[in-house]
Order: sequence, then C-alpha cells, then structure tokens
Amino acid sequence: MADEEQDAVAVEETEKRADLFEIFGTNKKAELKGVWVEFLPGVSFLIARDGTPTYKKAIRDRYRPYEMFLRERTGLPPSVEPKVVTAVILDALLLDWKGVIYKGAEVPFSRETAQPILEELTDLRDWIQEQAGNRQNFKREFDQQVGKPSGG
Repeated sequence: MADEEQDAVAVEETEKRADLFEIFGTNKKAELKGVWVEFLPGVSFLIARDGTPTYKKAIRDRYRPYEMFLRERTGLPPSVEPKVVTAVILDALLLDWKGVIYKGAEVPFSRETAQPILEELTDLRDWIQEQAGNRQNFKREFDQQVGKPSGG
C-alpha cells in the first residue's frame, strides 16, 4: 500500500474515532437535582438519576429492615415490596411533578400525595425507575450545558 493510501486510511480511521466524554458525559448536577421528563403533553416528572449517592443510601436504608428476606433470597413479602420501592423512589428519584391528574382530580406533588399513587400504580413506579436509569435524559442536559445538539 502506498504511503498516500495509508495516510488516507489513517485519516478515515481517525475520523471514525469517538470521544467517550462526548458520548457518555452527563450533567452530574442534573443527575442529583433531576431533569424534567415529559410523560404526556402537560404532564412531567422531575426525576433524579439512579446510582447517585442519594439513591444508594435510600436503597440501603429502606432495605435494611428486610435483610433477612434478601439473604434468604425469598424476596420481600408482597405486602411490603410496593411500600419499600415507593419509599426509595420518593427518597431519591421522584422530586416533583406537574399536571398529574389522578382519579379525575389534579394532584399537587408532595410525598404524602405521591406515596399512595405510586404504591398502587406499579407501571408508574416502573416508568419512573426506567427514566431514572435512562442516561439519555441526563445526556440531553449535558449537551444543553455544553451547547451541543442532543444525539437522541
């Protein structure tokens, strides 16, 4: 292969390389303070990222009373599991909401109003946890912070 061809291949390969910081960089402040995630037009949830120190502490604190069940791999009792998962979500992931209507009435956000709703609606809990683990939610915040268009 001629030197010119090798140089052309090297340039092409260099252009294919990706900066991992640009791909995986997230807004660490947004991970803790949350990002607004639209569920439907007019309905949004302020969600913090899972894996933060706050989230890890909530997991430890809320599951500690049930260590015996976890050690024995029997899982949490069905009557307890929604309460524990909801407590973790409210301790660390769900920080606010806008436009939530439940059983025909608009519900302002507070721990007291959110707890029974989250305990009842398994799919909503799952969706919040999914959004908290979705790097793209926090990547968008990062891209806006550094002035780049978001990649997805």
